Amino acid sequence: MQLLSITEAAAKGNRDYQEDRHFTSEHPEGTLLAIFDGHGGSEASHEAHRIFDRFFWASLDFFQEEFFNAQQVTRALRDSIKQLAVELS
Repeated sequence: MQLLSITEAAAKGNRDYQEDRHFTSEHPEGTLLAIFDGHGGSEASHEAHRIFDRFFWASLDFFQEEFFNAQQVTRALRDSIKQLAVELS
């Protein structure tokens, strides 16, 4: 599925500041969209925003066969989330 357009929006809620982070990363292989919840502080969501893209595409390259498929993308997503959890712990 090819995305024709992507729109971003954020609402901070009751706080005076925004703790969540989101990003869109386009590559020839596809588009990665991510949202990181601040859970009471912006440090972890900011760091996750900064490094997740690199973890995901490296994991996808690692699991890549001849063509990308849903199973490879799922494995890469799970692997990159695990890497991110270790990095942020």
